[in-house]
Amino acid sequence: MADNARICMKCGVMAGDGDKFCSNCGAEPDPKAVVCVKCGMALSPAFNKNYLTPAKVETLMQAVKVCFQKYATFEGRATRAEFWFWQLFHLLCFIGLFLLVFISNFLYNIGNTPVTPDAPQLIEPFWGLPYIYGFYLIFLLGTIMPSLAVVVRRLHDIGKSGWFYFIGAIPIIGGIILLIWMCKDSEPQRNQYGLSLKENSLHKL
Repeated sequence: MADNARICMKCGVMAGDGDKFCSNCGAEPDPKAVVCVKCGMALSPAFNKNYLTPAKVETLMQAVKVCFQKYATFEGRATRAEFWFWQLFHLLCFIGLFLLVFISNFLYNIGNTPVTPDAPQLIEPFWGLPYIYGFYLIFLLGTIMPSLAVVVRRLHDIGKSGWFYFIGAIPIIGGIILLIWMCKDSEPQRNQYGLSLKENSLHKL
């Protein structure tokens, strides 16, 4: 699909490359047109359905799969379910790694307890702690990009630019605003970032 392809938002018919008119309504081609001459509807950039249609996410595993498939995809939209299931995945991984670190520290301390007649050494020192910390660091580095990408797509889903992500840098207030936005429902109609799952006319594209 060409970057300059246009589509009538009312008819759902794509015009030719560079033609800013509605071929379905039969309006005359006008290279400067921004609306369909006959329909009166805005001529907006056509969407690539496969690329900009948000994924339908209903489970944790679906969200994880989608976010890794769209590892560094900042275009398109992400539903509220996709975003929050990804956050749940992060939380569960953090809890699991925290428990591993806690148990490892416990075993390490027991293994390094001074051996005395009254307190004999029960087990050998546990030396796997550095590997667990290393794995946790790799996990964090490996999920930074998809975590950022899903936030940007979630902002797109409510009709906001991804640059609004940086509003979270404002102490306290910025984080609260960003949290409220992440909780908002999807825009029911298509916007400049892609289609909506709530739209009844996805089959037109």
